[in-house]
Amino acid sequence: NFLSPVGAITVRLARALRGFFHPAARHELLWDLTQAPALLTRTHHIEDQGRRRIVEEVLNHFEAEVLPQLKLERAQIIHNDVDGLNTLVDGNRVTGVIDFGDLIHAPLVCDLAVPVAMLICDHPDPIAAAAEIMAGYHARLRAPACHRDP
Repeated sequence: NFLSPVGAITVRLARALRGFFHPAARHELLWDLTQAPALLTRTHHIEDQGRRRIVEEVLNHFEAEVLPQLKLERAQIIHNDVDGLNTLVDGNRVTGVIDFGDLIHAPLVCDLAVPVAMLICDHPDPIAAAAEIMAGYHARLRAPACHRDP
C-alpha cells in the first residue's frame, strides 16, 4: 500500500522546503494546528451540546498541554496538506504532491500529523495505518539526502 511512501514523501518535501520562508507563511489558517485554540470561538456551531463540550475540552487541553510543547519543536515552512487527495500515486508508488495552498510556518511534526489524521479515518486498523505512515517518515528521515532528495 502507499502509506509508508506517503510518510517518506512528507520528509522529502520538508527537506525541499528547508530554508525557504515567506512572510505570508504565518497567515491565519483554520487547520494550522498551532492556531487550534482559536477554534473555540466557533464551537457554538456544534448543535449537540455533548459533542460541543467534548470539542471544547479537547481544544482547552491542547492549548494548555500540547501547544506549549509544540512551540518548542523545530519549525519551518511545511506543506501542511499531504493527504490522499493531494498525493499523486502510481500503484503503491508515490510520484508527487500537489496543492501548495496550505503552506505555513509551523513545527515539522504538524506536517506528519496531517497524513496520519487524514489517511487513518477509513482504514480498518487506524493504529497500524498511522504506524506505517510514521515508519515511512522516520525511515526517510534517517536516510541521507540524495540528489533527488533536497
